[in-house]
Amino acid sequence: MLLAIDIGNSSINIGFFKGAGLLKTLRVPTHPKRTDFAYKNRILDFLSKNYMEIAPRHAIISSVVPDLTEKIYNAVLDLGP
Repeated sequence: MLLAIDIGNSSINIGFFKGAGLLKTLRVPTHPKRTDFAYKNRILDFLSKNYMEIAPRHAIISSVVPDLTEKIYNAVLDLGP
């Protein structure tokens, strides 16, 4: 699975891809004080509720919010095996 993550000023959009196909999308409001642990749990909850594999193999992150880039990066790393 591939996670494509776009961190914007008002929301974080996450696309979950399998092969060339988009499976699901998740939109999370951007909140600078939210921790990487909170973002990780939000993603895990979404994956679980949608019966999707837990550990993505690849991720792409684009960001216009530098303060959140590292938090999202750490959250995604914690999803892995």
